[in-house]
Amino acid sequence: MTQVRTFKIPYMDEVVVAFEGRTPIVLMHYTDGSIHNYRDDPVKLILYVADPASVVEQIRSDGLPIKREAAPHPLLDGLVMALATDPDGYTLELVELPKRTEPS
Repeated sequence: MTQVRTFKIPYMDEVVVAFEGRTPIVLMHYTDGSIHNYRDDPVKLILYVADPASVVEQIRSDGLPIKREAAPHPLLDGLVMALATDPDGYTLELVELPKRTEPS
């Protein structure tokens, strides 16, 4: 895996790693000084989907928690992003598939 991108958020650092730019995994390290249990929540999975809002509704209908509603995110160049929790407690980051531009 290679490092794809890093994010410095006020309360954590995130390092995105992937094979050939596909199916990224985010390694998270909290920097806010509070105690976090890394054992049960060390990563989040990024899933690129056509419509994050509809996937959020499917997850919600299964009774699973939604951590962030689908909305444009400035760190992702305005792509729609949502956060949810899977049945095992892992964080799922649902990111809108980037629009492909046709060559002129």
